Amino acid sequence: MTTKCDALVIDTARTVRVVGTGFLTILLVSGCGETKREYRVPHDLCGMKVAPESIKPFLPGGKNLSENDWFRHTEEEGTCTLSVDGERQLQFSGSWTRRESVGGYHLRFPTRLQGGKYIVGEREAAAHFSCFNPKARFNLRTSPGKSGKSKSVPADTYVVRITAYHEPEGREESKKAMKDFIIPFTKELKKQLPCQEKPTKGSSATPK
Repeated sequence: MTTKCDALVIDTARTVRVVGTGFLTILLVSGCGETKREYRVPHDLCGMKVAPESIKPFLPGGKNLSENDWFRHTEEEGTCTLSVDGERQLQFSGSWTRRESVGGYHLRFPTRLQGGKYIVGEREAAAHFSCFNPKARFNLRTSPGKSGKSKSVPADTYVVRITAYHEPEGREESKKAMKDFIIPFTKELKKQLPCQEKPTKGSSATPK
Protein backbone atom coordinates (compact mmCIF):
# COMPACT_ATOMS: atom_id res chain seq x y z
CA MET A 1 0.00 0.00 0.00
CA THR A 2 1.47 3.31 -1.00
CA THR A 3 0.99 6.05 1.57
CA LYS A 4 -0.79 9.10 0.22
CA CYS A 5 0.24 12.62 1.07
CA ASP A 6 -2.54 14.66 2.61
CA ALA A 7 -0.39 17.77 2.56
CA LEU A 8 3.14 18.84 1.75
CA VAL A 9 5.34 19.29 4.80
CA ILE A 10 7.90 22.09 4.77
CA ASP A 11 11.22 20.81 6.06
CA THR A 12 13.17 24.03 5.82
CA ALA A 13 13.51 27.20 3.77
CA ARG A 14 16.52 28.62 2.05
CA THR A 15 17.03 32.09 0.60
CA VAL A 16 19.28 32.29 -2.44
CA ARG A 17 20.41 35.19 -4.58
CA VAL A 18 19.08 35.14 -8.13
CA VAL A 19 21.04 37.30 -10.60
CA GLY A 20 19.07 40.35 -11.68
CA THR A 21 16.00 39.59 -9.57
CA GLY A 22 17.15 39.94 -6.00
CA PHE A 23 16.42 37.10 -3.59
CA LEU A 24 14.21 34.03 -3.87
CA THR A 25 13.09 31.81 -1.04
CA ILE A 26 13.01 28.11 -1.87
CA LEU A 27 10.84 25.83 0.22
CA LEU A 28 12.14 22.31 0.60
CA VAL A 29 9.33 19.82 1.09
CA SER A 30 9.31 16.19 2.04
CA GLY A 31 8.14 13.67 -0.54
CA CYS A 32 5.81 10.69 -0.21
CA GLY A 33 7.26 7.24 0.27
CA GLU A 34 5.99 3.68 0.43
CA THR A 35 5.13 1.83 3.61
CA LYS A 36 7.88 -0.58 4.59
CA ARG A 37 7.33 -4.30 4.09
CA GLU A 38 7.72 -5.81 7.56
CA TYR A 39 6.59 -9.35 6.68
CA ARG A 40 8.58 -12.04 4.91
CA VAL A 41 7.74 -12.58 1.23
CA PRO A 42 6.75 -16.27 0.97
CA HIS A 43 8.42 -19.00 -1.08
CA ASP A 44 5.08 -20.58 -1.90
CA LEU A 45 1.62 -19.46 -2.94
CA CYS A 46 -1.37 -21.69 -2.23
CA GLY A 47 0.93 -24.69 -1.86
CA MET A 48 2.93 -24.00 -5.03
CA LYS A 49 6.60 -23.08 -4.91
CA VAL A 50 7.31 -19.59 -6.22
CA ALA A 51 10.34 -17.34 -6.38
CA PRO A 52 9.81 -14.51 -3.87
CA GLU A 53 11.07 -12.01 -6.45
CA SER A 54 8.21 -12.96 -8.79
CA ILE A 55 5.47 -11.94 -6.35
CA LYS A 56 7.16 -8.96 -4.69
CA PRO A 57 5.77 -6.49 -7.29
CA PHE A 58 2.23 -7.43 -6.23
CA LEU A 59 2.72 -7.18 -2.48
CA PRO A 60 2.74 -3.71 -0.89
CA GLY A 61 4.26 -2.64 2.38
CA GLY A 62 2.61 -3.60 5.64
CA LYS A 63 2.99 -5.63 8.80
CA ASN A 64 1.21 -8.93 8.30
CA LEU A 65 0.78 -11.26 5.33
CA SER A 66 -1.97 -13.86 5.38
CA GLU A 67 -3.19 -16.54 2.98
CA ASN A 68 -6.60 -18.16 2.93
CA ASP A 69 -6.89 -21.90 2.34
CA TRP A 70 -8.59 -23.26 -0.73
CA PHE A 71 -10.58 -26.44 -0.57
CA ARG A 72 -11.00 -29.43 -2.91
CA HIS A 73 -9.40 -27.61 -5.82
CA THR A 74 -8.24 -30.93 -7.25
CA GLU A 75 -11.87 -31.73 -8.12
CA GLU A 76 -13.73 -28.42 -7.99
CA GLU A 77 -13.12 -24.73 -8.48
CA GLY A 78 -10.76 -23.14 -5.99
CA THR A 79 -9.63 -19.67 -4.97
CA CYS A 80 -6.65 -18.61 -2.88
CA THR A 81 -5.84 -15.06 -1.79
CA LEU A 82 -2.83 -13.31 -0.31
CA SER A 83 -3.73 -10.36 1.92
CA VAL A 84 -1.64 -7.71 3.62
CA ASP A 85 -3.00 -6.26 6.85
CA GLY A 86 -6.43 -7.66 6.03
CA GLU A 87 -6.66 -6.28 2.48
CA ARG A 88 -6.46 -8.68 -0.47
CA GLN A 89 -3.54 -8.04 -2.80
CA LEU A 90 -3.01 -11.11 -5.01
CA GLN A 91 -5.67 -13.66 -5.89
CA PHE A 92 -5.36 -16.96 -7.71
CA SER A 93 -8.33 -18.96 -8.98
CA GLY A 94 -8.47 -22.24 -10.84
CA SER A 95 -11.30 -24.17 -12.48
CA TRP A 96 -11.86 -27.34 -14.49
CA THR A 97 -13.37 -27.31 -17.95
CA ARG A 98 -13.20 -28.92 -21.40
CA ARG A 99 -10.81 -27.77 -24.12
CA GLU A 100 -13.67 -26.82 -26.45
CA SER A 101 -15.23 -24.66 -23.74
CA VAL A 102 -12.21 -22.47 -23.02
CA GLY A 103 -13.43 -18.99 -23.87
CA GLY A 104 -11.98 -15.50 -23.79
CA TYR A 105 -10.52 -14.14 -20.60
CA HIS A 106 -11.59 -10.52 -21.15
CA LEU A 107 -8.37 -9.02 -19.83
CA ARG A 108 -7.56 -5.35 -20.23
CA PHE A 109 -4.84 -4.72 -22.84
CA PRO A 110 -4.20 -8.47 -23.40
CA THR A 111 -0.95 -9.86 -24.76
CA ARG A 112 -0.83 -13.53 -25.77
CA LEU A 113 2.24 -15.61 -24.93
CA GLN A 114 3.46 -19.05 -25.98
CA GLY A 115 0.75 -19.96 -28.45
CA GLY A 116 -2.02 -18.20 -26.59
CA LYS A 117 -1.95 -20.54 -23.60
CA TYR A 118 -0.80 -17.62 -21.46
CA ILE A 119 -2.39 -14.19 -21.63
CA VAL A 120 -1.26 -11.18 -19.60
CA GLY A 121 -3.08 -7.90 -19.15
CA GLU A 122 -3.15 -4.92 -16.84
CA ARG A 123 -3.09 -6.34 -13.30
CA GLU A 124 -4.39 -9.70 -14.58
CA ALA A 125 -3.16 -12.88 -16.23
CA ALA A 126 -4.72 -16.15 -17.32
CA ALA A 127 -3.60 -19.52 -18.64
CA HIS A 128 -4.95 -22.94 -19.54
CA PHE A 129 -3.36 -26.33 -19.98
CA SER A 130 -4.39 -29.92 -20.68
CA CYS A 131 -5.13 -31.94 -17.55
CA PHE A 132 -7.48 -34.93 -17.80
CA ASN A 133 -9.16 -35.58 -14.44
CA PRO A 134 -12.06 -38.10 -14.24
CA LYS A 135 -12.98 -36.91 -10.73
CA ALA A 136 -13.54 -33.33 -11.90
CA ARG A 137 -16.82 -33.27 -13.80
CA PHE A 138 -17.91 -30.70 -16.37
CA ASN A 139 -21.46 -30.26 -17.68
CA LEU A 140 -21.12 -30.30 -21.44
CA ARG A 141 -24.12 -29.04 -23.38
CA THR A 142 -25.01 -31.49 -26.13
CA SER A 143 -27.66 -29.40 -27.91
CA PRO A 144 -27.99 -25.63 -28.41
CA GLY A 145 -30.49 -23.32 -26.75
CA LYS A 146 -31.69 -22.81 -23.18
CA SER A 147 -33.58 -26.09 -23.21
CA GLY A 148 -30.62 -28.01 -24.60
CA LYS A 149 -29.54 -31.16 -22.83
CA SER A 150 -26.22 -31.50 -21.07
CA LYS A 151 -24.18 -34.40 -19.79
CA SER A 152 -21.49 -34.68 -17.14
CA VAL A 153 -18.10 -35.52 -18.62
CA PRO A 154 -14.55 -35.66 -17.19
CA ALA A 155 -12.68 -32.36 -17.32
CA ASP A 156 -9.64 -32.32 -19.59
CA THR A 157 -8.45 -28.72 -19.15
CA TYR A 158 -7.51 -26.51 -16.21
CA VAL A 159 -7.89 -22.73 -16.32
CA VAL A 160 -5.80 -20.41 -14.15
CA ARG A 161 -6.52 -16.75 -13.47
CA ILE A 162 -4.41 -14.29 -11.47
CA THR A 163 -5.68 -10.91 -10.27
CA ALA A 164 -3.47 -8.30 -8.59
CA TYR A 165 -5.00 -5.53 -6.52
CA HIS A 166 -1.66 -3.79 -5.99
CA GLU A 167 -0.21 -2.63 -9.30
CA PRO A 168 3.46 -2.06 -10.06
CA GLU A 169 4.25 1.27 -11.68
CA GLY A 170 2.84 1.58 -15.17
CA ARG A 171 0.85 -0.73 -17.42
CA GLU A 172 3.81 -2.28 -19.22
CA GLU A 173 5.69 -2.84 -15.95
CA SER A 174 2.60 -4.58 -14.57
CA LYS A 175 2.28 -6.82 -17.63
CA LYS A 176 5.96 -7.74 -17.48
CA ALA A 177 5.63 -8.67 -13.80
CA MET A 178 2.56 -10.77 -14.61
CA LYS A 179 4.44 -12.59 -17.36
CA ASP A 180 7.39 -13.33 -15.06
CA PHE A 181 4.96 -14.68 -12.45
CA ILE A 182 2.24 -16.67 -14.20
CA ILE A 183 4.39 -18.86 -16.47
CA PRO A 184 6.55 -20.54 -13.76
CA PHE A 185 3.58 -20.54 -11.34
CA THR A 186 1.34 -22.37 -13.82
CA LYS A 187 4.03 -24.96 -14.58
CA GLU A 188 4.44 -25.60 -10.85
CA LEU A 189 0.67 -25.83 -10.40
CA LYS A 190 0.36 -28.50 -13.09
CA LYS A 191 2.79 -30.70 -11.14
CA GLN A 192 0.46 -30.56 -8.13
CA LEU A 193 -2.75 -31.49 -9.97
CA PRO A 194 -3.94 -35.09 -10.53
CA CYS A 195 -3.53 -34.96 -14.31
CA GLN A 196 -3.89 -38.32 -16.04
CA GLU A 197 -3.32 -39.54 -19.55
CA LYS A 198 -6.49 -39.06 -21.56
CA PRO A 199 -7.93 -42.45 -22.56
CA THR A 200 -8.38 -43.33 -26.20
CA LYS A 201 -11.77 -44.20 -27.65
CA GLY A 202 -13.11 -47.47 -26.30
CA SER A 203 -10.94 -47.48 -23.18
CA SER A 204 -12.32 -46.76 -19.72
CA ALA A 205 -11.56 -43.54 -17.83
CA THR A 206 -10.97 -45.20 -14.49
CA PRO A 207 -9.10 -43.06 -11.94
CA LYS A 208 -5.67 -44.41 -11.03
